[in-house]
Amino acid sequence: MAQLLYTSLFTDPALKAYYRMEVGAITADARGNNILTNNNGANTTPFGKYGGGADFGTSNSNKSLALPSSGLGVNLGSNSSIVMEVRVQTEPGTNSTYRLVDWRSTTGSARSENIQYKDVGGTKQLASGFGGAEGTFATTLGTLRYHHLALTCDGTTGLVYLDGVQVISASSVANPDTDYIYIGSANNGSQASSVFIDEVAFFSKVLTLTEIQTLAADTGSGYLFG
Repeated sequence: MAQLLYTSLFTDPALKAYYRMEVGAITADARGNNILTNNNGANTTPFGKYGGGADFGTSNSNKSLALPSSGLGVNLGSNSSIVMEVRVQTEPGTNSTYRLVDWRSTTGSARSENIQYKDVGGTKQLASGFGGAEGTFATTLGTLRYHHLALTCDGTTGLVYLDGVQVISASSVANPDTDYIYIGSANNGSQASSVFIDEVAFFSKVLTLTEIQTLAADTGSGYLFG
């Protein structure tokens, strides 16, 4: 991933929060004031994709990072995107789920944009919900490297990209409610993820394929988008 900090996306008005997960500052928002107000046991590691990262442990049962109250001020029925870097520490057990990120409405009918990594009867898969039908893609991420994950939603269709390649398309149900976020688990602390997470960003726009692929490409310099 070309580090978002050194791209023009860092100054894009649609970037609502950007968590670089640096050592000693995993709750800090590098773009603004949307500090993660709840750290439920996550640790820092010097082995993030770029510098530090968030360490949720090899056997996570309840750790997460959260902004559960005011959220980012984005209506999830409108255009939105999430990007993140994830390295699995322990593969999910049979028929268990890691909720890597959960961007959820706080009022009205519950609506969640989320990225999951799960085991279904011994088959590993990425999964995502957009308030409508869940989409899935069979893949084993393994424990040896970081993977770039991106989610986009336009209120009608949700897409998920793995390392710059679209792998999931699913219908989305618009729900113009305010939002909150959980990283590393679902909103109630379930589906806790045994992973490292780095470079998490939330946008109030649909990222283009070019933007996603450039972020997913590890060029070394990171200086992209002008």
